[in-house]
Amino acid sequence: MVTRHDRGLPATEWGTADFVGGHPALDFLNTVADTGKTRDADKFVDWPAVRAWAAKSGLLAPADLARFQRHVRQDGADELAALQRFREDAYAAIRHLTAGDGGSAGARAVERL
Repeated sequence: MVTRHDRGLPATEWGTADFVGGHPALDFLNTVADTGKTRDADKFVDWPAVRAWAAKSGLLAPADLARFQRHVRQDGADELAALQRFREDAYAAIRHLTAGDGGSAGARAVERL
């Protein structure tokens, strides 16, 4: 679970080391900056960081990315928190489904997704 956010950081610069999962969904799950499995350093600190990740990930078609870049009126703190919760639920669900890890929290995450 991501527990720490540093709003003082500039928008994250995403490099090739951030895209090693082989699929944008796996790279999305790994948008944390820890060196272990603590997941306590969130790289989605603000919407500019999310937009920069989306641009580098190749997940969106050019027209969809352009539309996403333009619609900043939806960039509230609640929406960012929901995106972060979705990522953590997806991570817990994958852990639960692939390794039997995550316990009841992982099972609940599977149900939410």
